[in-house]
Amino acid sequence: MCATLVYSLHMRVGVDLPEEAHMDRRVTAIKKDRFGNIAALCNPGESWSPRRITDVAKDISTNERSYYVQDSGRRVYVKLVSGGTLQTTKDAASGHSLGNLPTC
Repeated sequence: MCATLVYSLHMRVGVDLPEEAHMDRRVTAIKKDRFGNIAALCNPGESWSPRRITDVAKDISTNERSYYVQDSGRRVYVKLVSGGTLQTTKDAASGHSLGNLPTC
């Protein structure tokens, strides 16, 4: 079932759905390759984690899923920028970025 439809059903009916059915995925850590580049986004304990960067980019570009970092009680979303690079949305107050997350 399409994630958008599942999410819509959840919002209308109020049924609790498993984490993988939700469109928003919280990122709490990153995995780096041997060159120090971010290779995957993680949230240990979640069935989708770790998720390779290429798959995350596809999820975001097709609006299948969104990824965010929790920062001071606010969601800072991961976005796809030119060249397939991922970064968090600009937040001048926090300066938060994926690179600041612990490794998984």
